[in-house]
Amino acid sequence: MRTIAEIAKEIISLAKEQKATIGTIESITGGRVVAALTAVPGASSVVKGAIVTYTDEIKAKLADVPQDILEHEGAVSPECAEAMSKGGSLALNATYTLSVTGFAGPAGPADNHPVGTVYYGLSRLEGSSAVLEANLAGERAAIQDEATRLALLFLLAKLQNRSVFEAFSEEFSYPLREIIL
Repeated sequence: MRTIAEIAKEIISLAKEQKATIGTIESITGGRVVAALTAVPGASSVVKGAIVTYTDEIKAKLADVPQDILEHEGAVSPECAEAMSKGGSLALNATYTLSVTGFAGPAGPADNHPVGTVYYGLSRLEGSSAVLEANLAGERAAIQDEATRLALLFLLAKLQNRSVFEAFSEEFSYPLREIIL
């Protein structure tokens, strides 16, 4: 199993080759995804920035998540993940913008989702988007770490123009599904 640092290094290398830029909009991971990317030397040539949107108010203000999504679907939903990545794409003007929202616990559930529910959104500046759902297990820190690792694998797969399932199925042992909205 690849480490977060190994995945981040591969992402930075591929993004440089493709002359692509990256932005992140993070909630459950609290900035861990962009921290992993910016730990790689040379990341400044591809990482545009990040927004940590830990509250609904900030998701709406900075990531342009519509209030009706937050009220009706909730912050832990595929619709919110997609809206976060699309809003972040406009705010950061990055080729790829990755969002992560979920529920790490320990109390629960949130928005009727069990602890460990995580949604990922990935938007391209040209308009396409993809959403992924994972059901992770463990304590809060373990869920946040694995949510970070999977976010990076999702981004890496998209940079490789592959599905995360075909590219990295051996990398995870928990329920995972791509969602079409």
